[in-house]
Amino acid sequence: MSTTLLGAGLSACSTGDDAAAIAHHSQCEVTDADTAAQAADYMAATTHPEATRAACDVLAEGGSAADALIAAQAVLGLVEPQSSGPGGGAIALYHDAATGKTRAYDATVHSLGNDDEAAAGAEESVRSIGVPQTLRLLRQLHEDHATMPLADLVDPAYRLGTSGFSASARLSGAIDGNQRPFRLSQPGAVLRNASGDRPAEGDELSNKPYAEFLRGWAHEGGLSEEMVADMRAELLDQAGGEEYVDSLLSEWQRETLAPVGSRDALCTDFAESSVCGNPSTATGMMVVAQALGIMRHLDLGRLDPYSEEDTQVARATAAHLMTEAERLAFTDANTWMDDPHFYPERAQAYLSQVVTNEDYLRSKAEEIKQKASVDDPQPADLEGFNHHGYEDSQEEGTAQITVADSQGNVASMTTTLQRNFGSGLMTQGFFLNNSLDNFAADAAPEAPNGRRNAAQPRTMMAPLIARTGDSVLGLGSPGGRKIPSYNLKNLVAMNQWGLSPAEAIAMPNFGADNRNGAYAETMYGEETLSHQGSLQRLLREWGQPLSVGEADSGAGIVRSTPDGWEGGADSRRGGAVAGG
Repeated sequence: MSTTLLGAGLSACSTGDDAAAIAHHSQCEVTDADTAAQAADYMAATTHPEATRAACDVLAEGGSAADALIAAQAVLGLVEPQSSGPGGGAIALYHDAATGKTRAYDATVHSLGNDDEAAAGAEESVRSIGVPQTLRLLRQLHEDHATMPLADLVDPAYRLGTSGFSASARLSGAIDGNQRPFRLSQPGAVLRNASGDRPAEGDELSNKPYAEFLRGWAHEGGLSEEMVADMRAELLDQAGGEEYVDSLLSEWQRETLAPVGSRDALCTDFAESSVCGNPSTATGMMVVAQALGIMRHLDLGRLDPYSEEDTQVARATAAHLMTEAERLAFTDANTWMDDPHFYPERAQAYLSQVVTNEDYLRSKAEEIKQKASVDDPQPADLEGFNHHGYEDSQEEGTAQITVADSQGNVASMTTTLQRNFGSGLMTQGFFLNNSLDNFAADAAPEAPNGRRNAAQPRTMMAPLIARTGDSVLGLGSPGGRKIPSYNLKNLVAMNQWGLSPAEAIAMPNFGADNRNGAYAETMYGEETLSHQGSLQRLLREWGQPLSVGEADSGAGIVRSTPDGWEGGADSRRGGAVAGG
């Protein structure tokens, strides 16, 4: 069944000569059943089989990890438009095998340089849009590490956008579940098929405006004046805020050609591994690093998981201890996380006095009890600095790409629109983010995570690269505020309990997603694993503020072995892993 997503730029598939002209033979046959893999030379894991196929094909042709990331992200913007794309931001970790160094690229969106003026008269959906950074990051990765022309790397997405792709269950569900008051007659306002219904899983879709935009960007190297004029008309047709839209497009056009600086990754020791992430104090690595520092003192290695129905299930004690460590880390993070460029002394104090302070981390570990939850944890006081108070984090629309090339380079990138479909405003076949909603709503501009001109709001994105001896591990996950707990579960499962990447991912998820928010995954719609049911019961008895239900991580992991690479992808989001 072919469908049209009216006003969204997504339309029924091409047929006949048009489709045949852009036919392509993939070197990597990938299905959504491919959630575990071993390979000799290279590997790619993403949240969608088509993106994995694109990355794998690039690697098969001798491309670098950066080439594969670019190709995969271009495809994800097409097949998962609710989660990522040119209208959002991203964070990437890149491990260079030749130098042995891991660098972090932070392309989180930021507010306008004149945000205080431009936002005043804009509609809420418009003023939530930060200056997109994903294209800027892709161009920088291409400049630093690529071996193939940028135009070639967007070709897989172009072919799919013009000849067609199948709607995934996740895309269909996200469209069906989006109840925001979009305008049916406006571009990107409501996603409907030609019969007036929202598309079902398996419906054939295409998105020629997105395909043409990508091809134009790749050839131009940035945003042309024609692109900007078209986007301006489309956005102002959907919402009010002319000054904001003009400033947004002006900054976006200028920055697509500006460099994205890379920095040495922030690394912390855990279980004979060095775990590295983005050093910015506005990102989820703060939760990951602090939680790992606390977990160093909890002897998790003694708590091997249960094996049940070919699935590894965590012991309740392990889940409790890890959840407590994450809750304590969230308590400080959602109080002190902030763009480090504005108040660098405060950011450094948060890093040195909290996130990496061994005495403080040990004291936090001592607060954790075996069978009792910490009641109302309080954030650290930083000497000489004030905060506006704790505020829960909110985030949901993310995707993940993890790749390794034949030269041993490893890259992990998490990419986001903030919530599903971002601001709900579409241009050129893709959605614009609403990442500025991540600023603390009631904070003054000078307070941690306060909205100010040209500032990055906090995000829980936390792509990671870890090294254990000669082995290199790339991992990450979408999932908004659950991202740190997904990554921590997978790290502990592999490094402490000896699980493979696929086994770690398949383990039922658990952890904290805020100071007083804990969860334990219920598998298959109801709890059929007896040990997971016991885990949920015991966590409640021990005082965890527990919710149960789906926890649809989308983890992607690649790890080097003496024989090459092994990897895993998350079936919860229909991910796939492949290599050669």
